[in-house]
Amino acid sequence: MMYKPVEPLVVLQSSGTSFAVRDPCLPGPDVRSRSVSDTVCPTFLTPRPKVRPRSSTACSDPYLIQHQQFKQTINILPSQSSQKPNYVTQCHPDQTINGREPATDLCQHQESSCGNSQAAEDEPGCYPWLYDNSARYMACLDEFQRFSDEWQGVQGWIGDNLATLVDLQNLGYENDEMLARKIECGQSSDWHPEVYKMLGVGSGSGEVDAAILRVLLPRHPRVLTTVVEPDPSQMRLYRQLMVENDLSGGVEFAYHQKTSSQFITESIHNMTFDLIHMVHVLYHINLVELENTFMKYYQSLSPGGLMFITYESDKSSLARIRGALQPFKPGMLPYMSVRDIEKELCKGVPTYERYNIKGVLDVTACLRHGRSSANGDCLWDFITRVVDFRINAPKKIVQKTAKMLQHFSWREDGGRIMTNTDTAVIVVTKHNPGIP
Repeated sequence: MMYKPVEPLVVLQSSGTSFAVRDPCLPGPDVRSRSVSDTVCPTFLTPRPKVRPRSSTACSDPYLIQHQQFKQTINILPSQSSQKPNYVTQCHPDQTINGREPATDLCQHQESSCGNSQAAEDEPGCYPWLYDNSARYMACLDEFQRFSDEWQGVQGWIGDNLATLVDLQNLGYENDEMLARKIECGQSSDWHPEVYKMLGVGSGSGEVDAAILRVLLPRHPRVLTTVVEPDPSQMRLYRQLMVENDLSGGVEFAYHQKTSSQFITESIHNMTFDLIHMVHVLYHINLVELENTFMKYYQSLSPGGLMFITYESDKSSLARIRGALQPFKPGMLPYMSVRDIEKELCKGVPTYERYNIKGVLDVTACLRHGRSSANGDCLWDFITRVVDFRINAPKKIVQKTAKMLQHFSWREDGGRIMTNTDTAVIVVTKHNPGIP
C-alpha cells in the first residue's frame, strides 16, 4: 500500500480574518523537509545511537483519575521563521485557547478507520502500564530515540531559539535600574547576573542540560544548575555526562533526587531561577497537579526569567493515537494533550509563546505485515504506553491501533514508513520591570 501525502486545506473565519489550516487527520508533505534534523539522517536507514534526554520517572507515583473524552482540534499553520513563535497567547480567565474556540473535530467522520475512543470500554483485563515498568520504559525510549529525530529537533531549537531568547533576556538585564546605578558609579556596562540560575525538572541523564549549558556558558561565566531527577541511575549518568563533556568548569550543580511534586513541597521555597525547563516530562505528572506545578515554578522565576516546556504536539501521530485509544484500559491515565497543558498554564501565567518543532519517526518495523520484531514491539509499547501491547491488548484494539498508525503515516522513496512526531515548545517569560 502506498502512503501518498496529501494536504487538504480548510479556511476558517475568525474575527474577520481567514486562517489556512491543515486537516489534522492527514500528514502534510513538508514534514521531513522542514525537520530541524533533516540533514542528520534523512531516511533513517541506520538507527541512531542511544540518547536519553527524557526523565524516566519525573513523577514516580501512579495515579488514577476519571477518563476524559478525547477531542481533536485544528492548528494554525506554523510560521516560516525558526526564530519566531507560531503564536503568542494572552491568558485571561475562562479564555479560549489562542483566542479561538476549538474547531470541529475533522476525525469524527473517520471513526471507523481512525479508531473510536469509546470502542474498548467493555474490554476485559487490565494491561501493564509502561510507566510502571522502568526497565521496559527505558528500552522502549531508547528505540524511539534511535528511530526518531525528536532529540535532534529539541537540540536544534535550544541552539537557535533558546539562544536568541537568552540574548533578549540579557538585554533586559542590561536595561535594569541596577545597571544604571553601576554606570553612574563608573562600573562596567557589561553586566549580567553574578550567577545565572537554571532549574531542570526531570533532567534525566543530562543531555538537555548539557545542550543548554553550551548556550549559557559563553554568555554567563557562572551558572548554578539545580537538577531534579528521582531516578538514581539517571542521576549517575547525568554526573558522568557533565564530566565527559567538560561542562563542570564555571558550573555548580545542586542535585535533588526527588520528583517534581516532592521538590515543590520540600525544597523550592525561597529559590529563584533565571531559566526553568521541563523537556518531555509532563507525561508523568497528574493533570490535576499541573496548575499548582506551573504556579510554583512561575513564582520562582526571577524578573525576566524564562520557563520552557516541551510536549508532543497535537499534530503528532502519537498524540492522536494515544488520545483516540483511551479509555481502553480500566483505570489507565487519561490522555493529557498540549491543549490541556495550555489551559492549565493560563490559570497562573499572563502570557506565553508556542513554537512547533517538526519531527518524524520511522515506523517501518511496526507496520510489516505478518512480521514482528523487537524494534517494532518496543515502538508499539512506547506509542501506546502498554507493556507488550501486541500481546496484552485485545486483538481488535491492536488492529484498530495499526490502522490508525497506517492512516497517519506515509511511505518514503526508499520504502521506509514514516509518521509525524512534532514537538510543541511553550515558552513563558516573567515580566522584567527593567524593560519598558
